[in-house]
Formats: sequence, structure tokens, C-alpha cells
Amino acid sequence: MKHFTILVLSFLYINAFAQNKEIKGDTAFVYEYYKEFAEELQLTNFSTSQNDFSFRLWNLGHVVELVVHNDSVSAQLVNYIYRFNRKDTKRDTISSKIQLDSAKALSFYQIITHSGILDLPSDNQIEGWAQGLDGITYNIEYANSKTQWFKNYWTPTAQKSLPEALFVINFLEQVFDSLDLETYNAAFKEQLPHRGCYTFGEGLIHCYAMSVISIGYYGSTKLPFGYEVSKYFGKIGKLRTNIGIMFSHQFDRFNNCDISIYTLKNLLIKKHKYFLAYNYRIRKLNFIENENTLTNHKVYSGLQVNNNLNFLIGFDYLIANQDQWGLSFIANQSISKIDIDLFGKASLFQDRLDYQIGANKYLSIKNISTTFGLEYEQFMDFRNLKFSLSVGI
Repeated sequence: MKHFTILVLSFLYINAFAQNKEIKGDTAFVYEYYKEFAEELQLTNFSTSQNDFSFRLWNLGHVVELVVHNDSVSAQLVNYIYRFNRKDTKRDTISSKIQLDSAKALSFYQIITHSGILDLPSDNQIEGWAQGLDGITYNIEYANSKTQWFKNYWTPTAQKSLPEALFVINFLEQVFDSLDLETYNAAFKEQLPHRGCYTFGEGLIHCYAMSVISIGYYGSTKLPFGYEVSKYFGKIGKLRTNIGIMFSHQFDRFNNCDISIYTLKNLLIKKHKYFLAYNYRIRKLNFIENENTLTNHKVYSGLQVNNNLNFLIGFDYLIANQDQWGLSFIANQSISKIDIDLFGKASLFQDRLDYQIGANKYLSIKNISTTFGLEYEQFMDFRNLKFSLSVGI
């Protein structure tokens, strides 16, 4: 029991000591942000680690970390990027972690120790180092068992011939060349889904445009053959239109068919997004008792409720043996983090509810936008499970 008590007290002492490391350098502005971001990326906690030496270099889109403990040297590279939709305020972090081989880790360690970068103060303590709002800031962190340092270097290439800036540039070139960081980062960006917008966090934003045309298979358990074609008209000539049109046709070998034309118009009014939509659908189905040809005319208006949820409401006029009017609804929920859209459609008539529920999964396969869809529909006494696969052209 005595030994156990000593062990616990020793652990508490070490932990308390580690939490009270002296922090030096420029911690006035971005230190807390990078501390939290390092935790999000599951990097080493420099404030508590008891490694002999730890070092991190932050650059736009990647961070490389080195750890020395008991004469063992290891290093890892984390590529990262922020992703969001055009109207989103919330962004998701996409990251990829790579364990560097021992040769690269040792080379990185030698560059750090031989370059003298550890002796260079942060840019706010260097006379003549200019500051700005754009450009690229390189952040350096390092720590031993007692002390932690955090330093910033804003755009060394903009410092003219300042000796300290040239020193930082030389250090960065050695690290980038030795670890081949650009190759790793290019491979990371290549595998990103070509959908939505991306940024490294300092102004530059790259957005992938929606595929102008997509075409693919669209079938179901009851109507196994079919296709769909959609086209988005951002502009017609110089006129901005923001209109999308989708045509689909399903059929079987027994003259049953389902044809649909759907159009959607986007409107941006005082920074709010609204929709107008029309859907024409004609079905010839021997599956439905006492009915043969059925035609729907649906008209909708709606709005973007929040960044990922759209809702439309309108009416559905059904032409059949007995014509009917009903209320119609569409809801669409986008889950951008996993590239899935969930949707539901419903028409409420006096004696029944017709509805569709489904999901679309978006992928980028060899830079080709690909969409997989699964949908269940109940219409009168007709039930159907639908499948789709389309590619952007």
C-alpha cells in the first residue's frame, strides 16, 4: 500500500509539473487556436508531454511534427483542409496523417538542430519584420520537458532582404525538399471529393462547380430499365438563370413506364435562397387496379431553412379516372461531412398519402463526379424500390 501511495503521488507530481511548463515566444494571438487545432488533429500535447524534444512546423495545409524520446526519433505529417458548401458558415476539417520513415525523421531532426532555427526569435521581436493581413504565416512550436516555445513568421518572402527572413526561407526550403512535403500535399488534394468549397484558412477559396450535365442509369424493382439526364443552366448567354432540369424514364418489357420532367429555379433575395419548381410526371402502370395512365402536375415554392436543409410546399394535381387535388411537400437534408443528401417527397390527398424517401451519395472517382441513389416510393397501392447511378460530364 505504501508503494502504491508513493506511485500515485509521483504521478500527480509529474502531471502537475507538466501542466505548468513555461511558455515562451509569441502567444498573444494565435497560440490558443493552434493548441486547440493540434488537439483536434490528435497531435502531441506539448504542454504536458515529457518527451526529450518535440517540434512542429505549421504551414498552409499541413503540419509536420517530430518527437525525440529516449534516443528514438519519429516524425509524422498531417495534411489538412477545411471544407464547406457555398452558403455554409460551418466548415469541416478533412485531414490525413502519414508516419514518415526513420530516414526522413532523422533528416528533419538534423535540419532543426543544425540550422539554428531554435535560436531565432519570433517575428514580432525582429526589427524590420513587416506584418500584413494576407500572405502566409509559418508557425513553429517546440518543447522539452520543462519549457515550450511558440513562434510566428509572417510571409518571409515579403521581407525584402532581411537576414532573418532569408534564414527562415532557407530553413523552410531544406525541410520541404528533405521531406518532399509538396508531393504528399498534392496527393492529399487529389483524392478530395470534387464537390463543395475548400480553403486552408487564409483567404484562398477553391470551389468545384456543379456538373453542368449528368447522365446515368435509373431503374427499379418494378421497372428495371431506365435512364436519367440532368442539366444545370447557370447562365444562358449573359443572363443568369440558375435553372436545373432533370428528365427520367423507367420502363419494363410489358409496356409499363414512368416518365418525369422536373425543373427547379434558384432565387437569391436579400442573401436568402428561395426555390420555384415544377414536376410533370406520366405513368402507365398495369400494376395499379382500375388505373392505366396517371398524370401528375406539381408546382412548388420553398426556401433554404438553414445551410443544409431545403423545404418546398405546393400542390399536386393528379389526372386519373378520378382527378384529385392534394398538398405536396419536398424536404432535402444535406450531410456535407459524408457527402450524402437525404430527401423526402409527399403528396397528401383526401384518402391517402403518396410518398418517396431516399438518399444520394456523392463520390469523386478519378476526378469524375459520381452519384449513387437509393429510393423507396409508395403511390396508391404501388410500391417500388429504385436505384440510380449517374456521372457528371
